[in-house]
Amino acid sequence: MLPDHSALSEFTLCNAEGMKVTVLNYGATVTRIELPFEGGSDILLGFETPEGYLQEKNPYFNCIIGRFANRIKDARFDLDGHTISIDPGNDGNALHGGATGFDKVIWEVLRHSSTSLLLQHKSPDGTGGFPGNLVVQLNIQVTDKNELCFDFTSTIDQKCPVNLTFHGYFNLSGGNETDVRNHNLTLRANHFLKTGENLIPSGEILPVFNTPFDFTTPTGLRSIIEDSGGLDHSFLLSGNTEEPAAVLSLQANGRRMEVFTSMPCLQVYTANNLDGTLQHTKNDINYGPYAGICLEAQYYPDSPNHAHFPSSMVIPGEVRHDYIRYRFF
Repeated sequence: MLPDHSALSEFTLCNAEGMKVTVLNYGATVTRIELPFEGGSDILLGFETPEGYLQEKNPYFNCIIGRFANRIKDARFDLDGHTISIDPGNDGNALHGGATGFDKVIWEVLRHSSTSLLLQHKSPDGTGGFPGNLVVQLNIQVTDKNELCFDFTSTIDQKCPVNLTFHGYFNLSGGNETDVRNHNLTLRANHFLKTGENLIPSGEILPVFNTPFDFTTPTGLRSIIEDSGGLDHSFLLSGNTEEPAAVLSLQANGRRMEVFTSMPCLQVYTANNLDGTLQHTKNDINYGPYAGICLEAQYYPDSPNHAHFPSSMVIPGEVRHDYIRYRFF
């Protein structure tokens, strides 16, 4: 059940440079990122008012996804000899935590300052079928390096896979271009996951070289959009986490965004499924296919069903820390 409109609160974060970010307590949703550069404007797709994010057709605009981002095949997995069944959707598979996902709850505000917002969500044992009482604290911060930082802390009392991400839809043109065809993308990824029906990973890990998915050097998005219908793929990050996992740029206005993360995977989605039917969008923009791009740092999709994938388990007695940082130029 969606919350009452009276439960919605929006918070503003600013840095000394003039960068301004607004965050909604519903879904820990970032509603605006306004950059302090010449011609600066909001670089996120989204809705004109907080109430817009309550729409049933909201395509996860700029929210936090949990308990498990992306897909789990057949909405089940084995855990210590027991089969765990979770809420299905997406043609019988689990997607983005389902109807009780973190994007559809009011997060508790623990602390708010001019530069940071500390939020918490407690997910009770059995929510969506997942075991364990999970507590996630999320610190959202704006720094004077023009960074937007997401720092997650997860604890639980029963073993459970947890996969958190920020599902931001970016368009560096700030509304001046209707899609991201003219954006360039670089990824610190030499491999990607092969997928089958409904984008479920087969378990096979493929090299990007000599494929349309080679973004190891700056590559325009136009060709993969026009030749392959865009991206909705998991890229496996390699190398030094001090280096950007991704760089997105737009030559027309000189904007650049770098993504840093502690997590092993980046789901890249070029908004292929937007169809122009969303209501109450920012400036009444008609968001069609490829209107934005999501760079979702996370653990591997369907990881509970693939022993050779990095574990996404949160373990009782341990504290797991994950981070995603977006730096803008």
